Amino acid sequence: VIAYILNCLLYGMVILQVYMYYLCFPNDRPRQKLLVGSFFIVCTFETALQMRDMVKEFAQSFGDLDVFTTVSLSALLQPVTTGIVSCGIQLFYAYQVYVASGSKFLRGVISFLSAIQMLSSIVQSIRSFHFRDYDSIREKTFVEFIVWLIGSAVCDVIIAVVMTFYLLRANSGFKHTHAPLRKLSVLIIETGSASALLASAGCIVFLTTSDYYLHHVFMKCLMNLYFDTLLVILNNRMRIVGGREEARLNSRSIHISHVPVEPSRNPRHKGNLPVSTFISLAEAPPV
Repeated sequence: VIAYILNCLLYGMVILQVYMYYLCFPNDRPRQKLLVGSFFIVCTFETALQMRDMVKEFAQSFGDLDVFTTVSLSALLQPVTTGIVSCGIQLFYAYQVYVASGSKFLRGVISFLSAIQMLSSIVQSIRSFHFRDYDSIREKTFVEFIVWLIGSAVCDVIIAVVMTFYLLRANSGFKHTHAPLRKLSVLIIETGSASALLASAGCIVFLTTSDYYLHHVFMKCLMNLYFDTLLVILNNRMRIVGGREEARLNSRSIHISHVPVEPSRNPRHKGNLPVSTFISLAEAPPV
């Protein structure tokens, strides 16, 4: 029950963040909007399956304990959907690491680990369709499951550690004109640490509680958490015009994306006001 509730809460945050992104950044690059839209469809599909299974397990089949050991459709598809979403987001982080460090090697390592964990999740989902109970899946797909979780956790840890290192090393040299880069680095550290913690906790619980299914509490929430972390970074570009933070931003590094609003009825406010800005690092090489 806890797993389903937490996942629904995270999905509610996804809906809010996607709506904010849709309103505030209509001029984003098409591939970035395609990424957000595709992941939203995947998360919606998986969450709908989980809600369907929740009704089946706790309402329609109330009192039947066998339903908890029978693999549901959402559980079969959960590894592949989570693996695909996490891979796309980790590749996004890999590029940000490349921008901050200039190291193609680090970008390659993160991309390689991300691809490995995604492939492991796909293999696990395919093999899981041959079994109908969790015990058989655990026994037959143990290696794939461990590679998937450990690969995802290690990838997130590397992202957080690398960004922390470069942030601390350059922090004393950061000028006020580099505020966008510093803020982006802090966000990547925080969001990467959150996803790494959840993936690591799921792996540890899976290895230490072999007779129970407690790891589902972490695994059912992982996909929406990954997507939430990406949306937090994208939506963090919103700025309040005339706010305190605006003075610290480098005018050369900012492209203002105007979203017109209704004119204020207050006579002191005239005209339309932009409600968002898009931070782009001019010195960053193209993807």
